[in-house]
Amino acid sequence: MDPIAGLVAISDMVAGGALVFVRVGGIFMAAPVVGGGYAPMQTKGLMTLAVTLVLLPTVAIDQDIMGQANGLAFVLALAREFALGLAIGFFLDLFFHAVRFGGDLIGRTAGYAAAESFNPASEVMSGPVGDMFHLALVLLFFLTDTHHVLFAALAQSYGLVPLGAFTVGPELAEASAYASQQVFEVGMALAFPLIMALMAVTMAEGVIARAVPQINILHITFATKIATTMILLYVGLPAAIAFLGAVLITARETLLRLLPLMAG
Repeated sequence: MDPIAGLVAISDMVAGGALVFVRVGGIFMAAPVVGGGYAPMQTKGLMTLAVTLVLLPTVAIDQDIMGQANGLAFVLALAREFALGLAIGFFLDLFFHAVRFGGDLIGRTAGYAAAESFNPASEVMSGPVGDMFHLALVLLFFLTDTHHVLFAALAQSYGLVPLGAFTVGPELAEASAYASQQVFEVGMALAFPLIMALMAVTMAEGVIARAVPQINILHITFATKIATTMILLYVGLPAAIAFLGAVLITARETLLRLLPLMAG
């Protein structure tokens, strides 16, 4: 075998592996459960390397990009692959933030604002109700094998969006806006039943305060709302789990619809 041809083949393999590596790394930087501050950087690096080694033999590598492995085009291709990985992870993580948003909205309405604390994983203030729903969604993420869907979507992305082909067009921007709207709707739909119940409690307290002014309603209002929230969360937990399962299905379908729009 010609030594020069062998070196060229090795160079192409390394360059192709770098392109695959940065896309996988982008996903592990932004995806839920493994992204952000959930996992140490060493763990993310090892997982990225392992997934890259598995996917590399199945990925079609554009020879035009490999021919410019030392040029600006290759650097831009690396940037595009990393941006695509971040986009895939970001779209999935949006739904996890939506669930936390709905839970925190419930907690603040119920009077749990004093129990909020800084969450180093999400880098925001979060309350106990939001944390509960978020942890439930993480458990469902593994119980329903959605993490397998994440890896399957990653493998499919190389067929739908070839290496170096990621672009942001008007269709992707429109679909991203629709996905963001869905996220807001998910959070509001999760919080709406309990917020309506707490508003009914507030209205009842107002009627009592007007009918019996001798009662100091402020002494009982916080305890009443907290107790009502706890009871409703306990009674409605099966329905909430079913709703969270539907959220994961929506996240998977949204991601699979967005992937074809990312190709130029």
